[in-house]
Amino acid sequence: MAITIEIPTAFRRFTEGLPKVDSGATTVAEALNDLTVKFPALSRHVRDEQGQSASSSTSISTKKTSASSTANLPR
Repeated sequence: MAITIEIPTAFRRFTEGLPKVDSGATTVAEALNDLTVKFPALSRHVRDEQGQSASSSTSISTKKTSASSTANLPR
């Protein structure tokens, strides 16, 4: 099932201005991987120095038809 990743305004400069990106991911980790493969410049903002998912209060929201989850991103 496809999900839609909503991109905060501050990060849209890394997604060619797109406010939403579709992904076939089934987990938040997979969604972040898809996102950083499509938009490598975004990687340093969602991953730490070891390449792991980073966290803080800024978020990207991933929505399915009946549920949603949130992935935290650094500011």
